[in-house]
Amino acid sequence: MRIGRSDGLRDLECNLNASFQDERGRIFLGTAGGLVVHLPDLSGDPLRASPPRMFITGLRSFLRPSRWEGQSDGVDTITGLPTGLSLPHQRNHLTFDYTGISLGAPEQVRYRYRLLDWDEDWLPATNVRFATYSNLPHGHYTFQVMAAGRNGAWGPTTEFHFEVLPPFWSRWWFYALMVLFIASLIGGVLRYRSVQQERKEKTRQLILRSRMLQLEQQALNANMNRHFVFNALNSIQYHINRQDRSTANRYLTSFAKLIRKNLDASQNDTTTLAEELERLELYLVLEHMRFKDKFSYTISIDPNVETRLVNVPAMMLQPYVENSIWHGILPTERPGQVRIEVCSGSATTVKITISDNGMGIDRSRASRNHESDHISRGIEIPKGRADVLRKLLVTDIRITGPEQVHGASGEVAGTRVLIELPYNPPSQGPPENLRNTPSHITFGT
Repeated sequence: MRIGRSDGLRDLECNLNASFQDERGRIFLGTAGGLVVHLPDLSGDPLRASPPRMFITGLRSFLRPSRWEGQSDGVDTITGLPTGLSLPHQRNHLTFDYTGISLGAPEQVRYRYRLLDWDEDWLPATNVRFATYSNLPHGHYTFQVMAAGRNGAWGPTTEFHFEVLPPFWSRWWFYALMVLFIASLIGGVLRYRSVQQERKEKTRQLILRSRMLQLEQQALNANMNRHFVFNALNSIQYHINRQDRSTANRYLTSFAKLIRKNLDASQNDTTTLAEELERLELYLVLEHMRFKDKFSYTISIDPNVETRLVNVPAMMLQPYVENSIWHGILPTERPGQVRIEVCSGSATTVKITISDNGMGIDRSRASRNHESDHISRGIEIPKGRADVLRKLLVTDIRITGPEQVHGASGEVAGTRVLIELPYNPPSQGPPENLRNTPSHITFGT
């Protein structure tokens, strides 16, 4: 066994024969520093000595001594260390100072340590009496350290508990605020887009309704054009001059009703098919009185169709009938016929077919000059109104034609227009007195 200064020697220098052991086992050693008495019975076996007592003596932040007021619950009166330490996330560079007390061979004391939830195992033994950890993420930690003397026996661990708080952007309330912010942002964007879309839709609706008003005015002008009014008044004057009061009264009454219904219809976008057919009948009566020998007309209504449940743009049918009379039948030398048929299309549609046996579209176009009158232009007005009403989601109307019709041998047999209107029939038919038009009307020459 080696004995050195840590075992009590005053000096390591001894002279030859400067030692003596008496009968009681005491050993006397003469050193340069004086006489030393060693008592083997009292010193015991140094290899069986207790491990050093372990203490954590200090805690530093960024290698500098720090004060922990406001970040801990208090100070341990024995060790001087903070208790219940909670560090902000940016103060995560810590240095732990520790020491192991061993009166025998203190220079041979070895240490090992670890940081729970950070180190996977104990770090290798060292004689360094401090441990440094940097860039610690937020969480709860426990620093453990132990010491061993010259006999290599490790003593109990000494621990220090502390916490590194998470940054504000890692806390639950920040996530909740971010979710609310993102939700509010998305809601704001959607609301903004909805408002913009609503404004665009309102602008589009205003434009379409302005266009609808223009088309309605054009339709009113087409139905009450100056030529028709002038000719109707001349016809009334003709019958008055002939003293044919009965015919003049009938003509005047029908003309007044037609003018009144046209003015009433101009106040609404749509009207019922029953009212439209009544107005169309008044127009045909007037034209038939003028051109009695030139054409006849027929209005056929399917009994299964309730005309009061079908909506149609006001003054929509007359331009097609007028076109059939003026451009299809009157230019020919033979009497013609105008047919108006109302029947069920599908379960949700009603079909209106306006046809004539006139000269056809090709001959009519060839015979007309470039300065076409209001009638030829008027047939485009109903299509424009139907398109606008469809875009306004008022009603879905489909117009096919006018198209030329051919006979069995390929000859031209006239023109035809097909109009499809939406229709929702009731579960039970309405009372009979709701029908204001007969199912079949025919006027011959």
